[in-house]
Amino acid sequence: MRFGRANFLDSKVKCLNRPNTLQKDRLTMARKEPFRRRLKSLEPRIIFGFERKDKTLFVKLAGEADMLGSSKLRSVLVRKLNGITKVIFDISDLEFADSYFLRLLLKLRKRLGGVSSVKVKNPRPNVKKLFEITGLDKLFL
Repeated sequence: MRFGRANFLDSKVKCLNRPNTLQKDRLTMARKEPFRRRLKSLEPRIIFGFERKDKTLFVKLAGEADMLGSSKLRSVLVRKLNGITKVIFDISDLEFADSYFLRLLLKLRKRLGGVSSVKVKNPRPNVKKLFEITGLDKLFL
């Protein structure tokens, strides 16, 4: 077999022309695109404000206290606890809460070391039901 210039160019064109591989790459990218959009929506959807009076910290929550929101709240709350003996949460504008939020409350109660050191006020019916199902309404409400 003789390798001339014409044969070399023909073989190169054939290597670059891979319709099956290109279609597969397009399908892969199309599948990844919705996932990328979902990642952008995975930001904490919680809003909180703090007010300190003597040794009591009042925390106002709005939005969703899910895994991401609770971890964001925890990181900010830890910095505010110097000299605090009691924390009162107003969750009247909290639309959703899950076990991560309950865990945050339990750990905070343990850290402050008192029976009535953490209280929750004005829960919506769906959030109140979460406290009742888990039996934590006796501790926090």
